[in-house]
Amino acid sequence: MQLKSIQVTDTPIGSRITGSALGAASFEQINYDPSSTPEFHNETTSFTIHEVGSLVQFTPTGNITQVNEAGGADDYGIVLLAQPTGNVTITIQPDAQLTATPSTVTFTPANWNQTQLARVFAIDDSAEENVHRGSITHTATSNDSRFTSDPLPDIDVTILDNDQNRAPEIELTTPARVALPLNTGLLLSATISDDGKPSAESVVASWSVVDQPEGSNVSFDDTNQSDTGVQFDRAGSYTLELEASDTALSTTRQVTVEYGASSGSVLLKNMDVGSVGFAGSLDETTGTYTIRGSGYDVWNTFDEFHFYNAPFKGDGSMTIRLLSQTNTFPWAKVGLMIRDSLDSTASHALLAVTPSNGMAFQNRPSTGSISFHNNVGAYSFPVWIRLERSGTTITALQSIDGINWSNLGTTNPIMTGNDYIGVFITSHNNGALGEASFDNLSENALGRAPSVDAGSAAEYAVGDSFTLQGIVTDDSLPNSGSVATHWEAASNISFTNSQSPKSEVVATETGNYTLRLVADNGEVQCFSDLALSIITQLEAWQINHFGSAEHSHAAATLDPDKDGLLNILEYAFGGDPYNPNDAGSIRPSSTIQRVGQDQFLEFSYRRLVEPYSGITYEPMVSTSLAENSWANNSELVEAIGTPVINGDGTETVTVRLKNSLSDEPTQFVQLQVQ
Repeated sequence: MQLKSIQVTDTPIGSRITGSALGAASFEQINYDPSSTPEFHNETTSFTIHEVGSLVQFTPTGNITQVNEAGGADDYGIVLLAQPTGNVTITIQPDAQLTATPSTVTFTPANWNQTQLARVFAIDDSAEENVHRGSITHTATSNDSRFTSDPLPDIDVTILDNDQNRAPEIELTTPARVALPLNTGLLLSATISDDGKPSAESVVASWSVVDQPEGSNVSFDDTNQSDTGVQFDRAGSYTLELEASDTALSTTRQVTVEYGASSGSVLLKNMDVGSVGFAGSLDETTGTYTIRGSGYDVWNTFDEFHFYNAPFKGDGSMTIRLLSQTNTFPWAKVGLMIRDSLDSTASHALLAVTPSNGMAFQNRPSTGSISFHNNVGAYSFPVWIRLERSGTTITALQSIDGINWSNLGTTNPIMTGNDYIGVFITSHNNGALGEASFDNLSENALGRAPSVDAGSAAEYAVGDSFTLQGIVTDDSLPNSGSVATHWEAASNISFTNSQSPKSEVVATETGNYTLRLVADNGEVQCFSDLALSIITQLEAWQINHFGSAEHSHAAATLDPDKDGLLNILEYAFGGDPYNPNDAGSIRPSSTIQRVGQDQFLEFSYRRLVEPYSGITYEPMVSTSLAENSWANNSELVEAIGTPVINGDGTETVTVRLKNSLSDEPTQFVQLQVQ
């Protein structure tokens, strides 16, 4: 037997110190200096500190007694080391940082060797103390002086503070990698949570560009919103970063955007997973790939390998034809894998070939659990393999020609849905790089974001109805469901169906607007913006007749055809500013009408039917032509009949002066147009 000495320093009373050895082990010899130090109670594989001479033992349930101000409690055990002649009561006295239950435990001559538990709780205060300590003292009461003559140990308790500031947390809704078509923007989305410290209002979100093609420009809607839009102007790879800061601590997450992607396959990136001995790599030449990687294995509870992968949601598959593999170990592996995350302990399913042990269909059913292996037979190069997922079921398939496939089995590892799919290699020898080659890589698992085109910039008159010409296309990957679309715009833009890319629209106010067409394929939200200018009906009339509202003849106060009607009146009465011959037919007119024995002045004028014309028409009455004598109210004027539709966008209205000519022989009427 080989004896080992263990030096213990600064160890609190009541702490359990454990050791391990092959076979049976016990702590046979204990030396301590000075003689007043605690002695050790000998157990098979651990020992517990108690005061010299004390016959009461205190044993933490773990290595230490630890509690949390947020509510986590802990226990420690109390037991006597000798049978008492009478009852022994231990009083438990926590300090101001702690509470404990029960407050006393009693041992009798019958139950003296049965451990009783004391449960410890932290008092939740508002002080920011980080990790700190509390203490519990004990006293014994008994007629048996053996248990009261010596002091009992204290229990030192580690307290985790819930008042300590923690960094904000970011959960990205947008995938970590996105394949985005040209001329399409990306809607970034993330949820930020925080503990409210140091201030409930202190968390600030900020998007930035970490990497981008040279000479490119990135435009965010708002860099200080976790949910925002972003647009790119040059094809290439972009890395965007979201930082959430509470002014003291911060957290970051990144999104990689492959802008100008023609397919989702651009999402495949190679990387090492786990603590590999040598960095792996991947090369591609005219469709033939060479992948290299080290790593101890993909097996047991953790993995080390090189992975050519992409994010993967929903149903889909990946297929390759394996051409070769170097023999770095009989169990070296190369093949396809679907994996829950890029952590080394993630759940997964894989189909691989080995140099000496045939084909392996392997899975780890849950994170950190033991891997399971199925030998699915022999093979020879070249060999086609496929891994596909439908729902939660992953199926392995093999083929000799890429046409006729054999089912090798299924498995259902637990995955979160934000998974990865790709080609992996492990050398099963961390001191060497394994190498394999493959071609005919195909997949229906990696989707490109929908392509969105909101249409060309447009100009319309206020109140006019027009149809949008939005177009959305999608590759139906990774899921074949329909793409949801909707328009976003200011409240004074009215859609007949905002869910349709080709909705009809009416704008009720003039101005410059941006209409955003959003497409959501269930994984990525992207968009396209339409610049919309809404002009007045008068400006539209000027453009129609003069080619431009700024034309030299277009001003409202000009009279290009010299017919006595200014442009504003030509517009208001439905005239042609270049046709002097229409003045007689569009000018207001008046007549004398007999009603019974009286005669009344009637006045007729044309007005635009369009409610957004911007023109008001007001007949005014006067008896003197004095400047302040004009008036219009229901006591002076009344409408006669219903307006007559003229068919040119105008209607003719007739009003009658209520005072007869006999009552008011001198009457004047004018029409104010403005």
